[in-house]
Amino acid sequence: MSDVSHAQEVDFWSETIKSFQPLGLTYPEITVKRLQKPPFRFIFDIVSAINARYAAYLHVLPAALTDSANVDSKEKKIEYLRILIDYVGRLLNRTISVNPKKIVTGSEPEKTNIFLQCLAKACGLAQEDRAQTKAKEVCAHSEGKNNAGPSTGKEVAKTFLGDSFSCSLQEAALQGHELLPRRRKNSLTERQRQESCTQVLANSKAFSLKLSALSINLKPNEPQDIKEVGKAIVRMWREQQNPNMELTSSPLAQDALEIAIRRQIERLKQIQELIKENDVILDSLETFLA
Repeated sequence: MSDVSHAQEVDFWSETIKSFQPLGLTYPEITVKRLQKPPFRFIFDIVSAINARYAAYLHVLPAALTDSANVDSKEKKIEYLRILIDYVGRLLNRTISVNPKKIVTGSEPEKTNIFLQCLAKACGLAQEDRAQTKAKEVCAHSEGKNNAGPSTGKEVAKTFLGDSFSCSLQEAALQGHELLPRRRKNSLTERQRQESCTQVLANSKAFSLKLSALSINLKPNEPQDIKEVGKAIVRMWREQQNPNMELTSSPLAQDALEIAIRRQIERLKQIQELIKENDVILDSLETFLA
């Protein structure tokens, strides 16, 4: 009986919850109940959510195994997990001591949680690995086409970014290239383009990962005017400082207003730094568009 009580007191799930917080996944919900005995479908949904947002593990999983309808047997579930365990272990340069068979049966929840923690921590490394792999493929493809003529920056970017990049270029053409106002002449040689290709694409992916990990909501459900938000904070501040004004007192305490102002200033500074970094990334990417 004491052994059972001791087992129940062991907390192996809090670290897992903490590991997934920077990823900002909205589904599935990472709850204590699910982590106490993680079912395979829960793990599959986590990986699918990571791939939907970061595309971190898409390049190592066979296309058939990314569809839950195809992972319908114990053997396929074990194969799915084995691929991820081996890949994540290689990225983190460690051995993940977990048996995929026991994950499927739910008999090793502690080790399953360790695997999930590694899965979350390796997300950024997986993105970098995918970017480097794609960049090598692009450069190899470019070298193979030297006899037929050099690859254009558009082809390089489209190979890496997919059809969405092509659509963006079409929109830019329809809008008078308003989306690319700083496009400039490319003076790099073909060899220089190939040498810088890997680094440019890796930097772009790293910046995307950085944006995703931040708490700033760059796509709010309702549009907000920063100036109006600032004015509202100032207005509430004045109400607190001028008791003679016949205005309805703010429900926020003065210390809460001070915190809100500081947060607003910090957020604006953070956005300004992100804009500067984004400009550098765009400058590098636009080199390939000339």
